[in-house]
Amino acid sequence: MNGDFARVTFDSAARFSRVLLQQGRILLEADFNEQSAIHHHFLRSLIVDLIGRHWRAGDSFTLAADPQGTADFSISAGHFYLDGILCENDSACSYATQPWPYFPDAEQEPPTAGGLAYLECWERHVSALQYPGLREVALGGIDTASRAQIVWQVRVASQTWVDAHLALVLGALQLRLAIAKPEDRPSIQLVIDHVTNSQTAFTNALANFPGAEADCATAGDLLDALDAARPLMRARAVHDATEDDPCSLSADAAFRSRENQLYRIEVHDSGLADGHATIKWSRENASVVFAIRGAPKLDAESNTLSVGLESFGHDHRTGLCEGQWVELTGDAFEFTPVAPPLGQVLKIDRTRHTIVVQLQQKTTVDFAHCTLLKRWDQHDGVNAAGVLQVEEHNSAAWLPLERGVEVQFRVGGYYRTGDYWLVPARVASRDVGWPQAAGRPAAIPPHGVQRHRAALAYFKRDAADGWEFGRCGCSMLPLCP
Repeated sequence: MNGDFARVTFDSAARFSRVLLQQGRILLEADFNEQSAIHHHFLRSLIVDLIGRHWRAGDSFTLAADPQGTADFSISAGHFYLDGILCENDSACSYATQPWPYFPDAEQEPPTAGGLAYLECWERHVSALQYPGLREVALGGIDTASRAQIVWQVRVASQTWVDAHLALVLGALQLRLAIAKPEDRPSIQLVIDHVTNSQTAFTNALANFPGAEADCATAGDLLDALDAARPLMRARAVHDATEDDPCSLSADAAFRSRENQLYRIEVHDSGLADGHATIKWSRENASVVFAIRGAPKLDAESNTLSVGLESFGHDHRTGLCEGQWVELTGDAFEFTPVAPPLGQVLKIDRTRHTIVVQLQQKTTVDFAHCTLLKRWDQHDGVNAAGVLQVEEHNSAAWLPLERGVEVQFRVGGYYRTGDYWLVPARVASRDVGWPQAAGRPAAIPPHGVQRHRAALAYFKRDAADGWEFGRCGCSMLPLCP
C-alpha cells in the first residue's frame, strides 16, 4: 500500500479485537485503518477455519477449452475464496480477456504443452489518480481517502517456469544453509527438502495427467514453495545517548530529520543478491505520484522522454525537483512482473506542465501504457540505472539510506519486483519504529505484497486434441439454494 500514511500499525500477533476511541483524543488515520484490518483479518480467518484455504462457490472459476479451437481457454463466472479473500469474476471471460490480464514476458498465450493453471490474488492500493470517481467534486476535487482493491489473475505454470523459479528459491536457501549455525541447519534442510520434493511431485503430476486428487495437494505445496525463501531485512538508526535536546540534531543522532517519515524500501529487479536484485526507496511511502497527460514522447537519439503531467503536487514534499529519480508505471507493470523503467528528471517546465526525463538505459517499453509517474528518493550509491544493488550481510555491515536510517538484508533471500518493507521514522524519538529481537533489530520478511495462490487445474495441450483440463480445489454449494 503506497498511500500517504503516517504508519501502518496492524499486527495480527498483537491479538487486538478492535480499536477503541477515547474522548478528547486525536484520531489518526492509522487507527481507522487498523480497525478495518482487524475486521478483515477476523472474517478471512473465520472463512479459512470453517471451510478451508481454497474453495470455489459451485462451478466458479472452472476452466474449459475454447470451442473455437484457439489457444485461449475460458474462465467461468463466480466466486473463489483464497485464504479467506473473495475473488469475484462477474462474467465469464478467458485467459486473454480476464479483468486483470497477466502476460508474462509480454506473451499472451499460455504454454504449448502442459502445466498447472492457478489463481493468484493480492490487495493493491488505488488512489484518485487511477480512479477519478473517488474525488468529491463538491470539495473542489481535493484528494481524500484512497481504496484497497482485490486483484486476481489466472496464471499458468509450465515445467520450465517452475524449474526456473524454484532454482532461485533453492539457491537462496543453500546460501542460508551455508552460513547457518549448527542448531539452525536441520530446519533449513527440511525446507530445502520440501521444495525439492514439491518440484519432483509436480514433474510426476504432469507426466501422469490427469492423475489423481493427490496431485492437487502437491500443486498446493508447489505454490507455497515459491515463498520458501522470502528475503529478510532489518532497519535501525544509530543512537546518540548524550543528545537529549529535542531542538538539536547532532551529527550522530539516530534519525536526523525535522519531519516524520514513512520509508518504503521496495524491490525493483527480481533475483538473488548476486548482482541481479536491486532496490529503490522513498521517504514518503512512494505516495508522491503524478498522473501522466497523454503518451510520453521518446527522443531515441538522446534517450530522453518528454512527459506531460496533470499537476506538480501541492508543495515541496509532494513535488518534483531536477535530478530526482522517477519511474513511469501503470497497470501494465503492476499486473505483469516487470520492473518499471526509471529515469532522472532533467528539466521541468512548470508553465507547460511537462518534464524531460533522462533514461539511463535503452528500453523497448511501450510508454503508451504508462499512466503514472512516481518519485523515488534514493541518491547516494545508486548504479547507472538509478537503483541500489542488494548486498546481503549477517555481520555489522549496513546500507545507509539517509538521515541516520540504515537497513540490512540477511543472507539467503529471493527478491521479487514489488516486494516492500515500511520503516516509520520519528523526530520525537530520533529513531525508527522497528521490531526488536534479543535487543537487536529483528530480521523480518517484506510487509507486502502478500500474494495468495491456489491450484485450479492441471492441463494438457497439443495440436491434435486441443485443451484438456483436470480440476483442483473444493466446491461449496449454498445451504439454501
